[in-house]
Amino acid sequence: EKPGEPYPPDMDFNDQRILLGKRIADARKRQGLTQKQLALMAGLNHGYLSEVENGTGNISINKLFALADALDVPAASLLAED
Repeated sequence: EKPGEPYPPDMDFNDQRILLGKRIADARKRQGLTQKQLALMAGLNHGYLSEVENGTGNISINKLFALADALDVPAASLLAED
């Protein structure tokens, strides 16, 4: 994966979900937040956030923006490596 690219071209949808979930979890941990805290801040269910972070849950663009707002990061930073 090159910096600034969302996903490698040969990555399938399931791998993309896993990578997105990892990026969300990494951003959350950098801020010292628990899943429960972030879910509350973003107006999401804790179980749903857990599924998203584990790559088993699909996320809508609205919820992605809610998480980005709660983390105080650009949504694009969750989609692409720095």
